[in-house]
Amino acid sequence: MALLSNRCGSDESLLFFFLLLVIFFDKCSFFKDCGDDSSLLFFFLLLVILFDAD
Repeated sequence: MALLSNRCGSDESLLFFFLLLVIFFDKCSFFKDCGDDSSLLFFFLLLVILFDAD
């Protein structure tokens, strides 16, 4: 988590990250496909977007 805060450098970025997690897990529970590869791909795509957005 320290890496995330150092990389993003602001509380707003951390809030954005947790919002993405909430959206992901809400989608996951809604479609009941947490074990699906497409859900994992979606999750990692969100992480990539987060780390690329400086």
